[in-house]
Amino acid sequence: MVLAPQHCRIGNDFRLCFERILRLTCKIRQGHRIQWTCKFATTYFRMRLFEKFRWKKITILQSVEEVFTSTAKDLEELGRRKGIRVERQSFYGDPTDAMKTLRRQDARVIVGLFYVTEARKVLCQAYHHKLYGRKYTWFFIGWYADTWYIPPPEEHLNCTAEQMAEAAQYHFTTESVMLSRDENATISGMTGREFQARLTAMLSPDSDPANTGGFPEAPLAYDAVWALALAFNCTRNRLPEGVRLEQFTYDNQMMADILFDCIKNTLFRGVSGRVMFSDSGDRIARTQIEQMQNGKYVVMGFYDTTTQELEWYGKEQWYSTKGPPPDSTIIRESILTVASELYYAVAVFAFIGLALAAGTFIFNNKYAFRGILEPSMLKQH
Repeated sequence: MVLAPQHCRIGNDFRLCFERILRLTCKIRQGHRIQWTCKFATTYFRMRLFEKFRWKKITILQSVEEVFTSTAKDLEELGRRKGIRVERQSFYGDPTDAMKTLRRQDARVIVGLFYVTEARKVLCQAYHHKLYGRKYTWFFIGWYADTWYIPPPEEHLNCTAEQMAEAAQYHFTTESVMLSRDENATISGMTGREFQARLTAMLSPDSDPANTGGFPEAPLAYDAVWALALAFNCTRNRLPEGVRLEQFTYDNQMMADILFDCIKNTLFRGVSGRVMFSDSGDRIARTQIEQMQNGKYVVMGFYDTTTQELEWYGKEQWYSTKGPPPDSTIIRESILTVASELYYAVAVFAFIGLALAAGTFIFNNKYAFRGILEPSMLKQH
């Protein structure tokens, strides 16, 4: 059993996944153990932003892992329903060829789905292929560290930190809110800030929490344990007399049904916010979007999954004062005209030329018998 605040049932096997991964897609078939995948929490939020900025053509660049493939397919399907064209390119390890394809296809709004190591490779190639700047908008996954774009020496990227920062300017990230700012006590008796303070105190003095692996997601893991504990408690209270929770096996269909139902009905206030699930396994939570501005992430707004409302602060910045870049090359048809004075002047000269040509033709035919004109006749040439 894997713990975190999303749930999925595979046969009688239950798995919970970190909130940074939105959804567990479960296909349940009698007598078969079906593969499960986790999907990132921002598919609907991204689509809402595409609609806000009036983008109708989106390109996904993804690593080949199944988790990213399933997320990309979800985005494609949602795009079809929304009337947004979604194209996809994938790569394994080296994104160079995929980046060349994006440039040939004139991709302008690009959603990146990959882990942070590949993200740095992509950003470096974006710099070298000029896939950044006023014509382009990038969306990255939001659970990277704040300084993820700075290349570590051991990765031997062909880009400097300054070049990576230049390419990263004005990109967006989307991620679920991972720490509650509510000052009310949660089910554990702590507020979100108190939990974060306790966790920070456990780190070494020279550690930077923002760049410590797993630190941002810690509230989600903590709430996942609470969600599982509450589900176990609910299941124990609903079991028939004489049946104990410790007797659970993967073949026990009755106990599995009760546990699955208890997980779906979980509802409590956690350090990551309100913890509850949809029937499909989605964590119903707020999602935030940030933009990189001069080396720092600035919060742009929030999206509420329950109400489908977008809270936007209007702090976004673009290379152009005209606003967000178009999603493709704009082709405008226009009629080229000349001044009427020039038109009529050329027409007069054209008629004069026609008159002279006609007069010459008539004159030559009328006086063709004269010897002085005979050498200029057409039949002589």
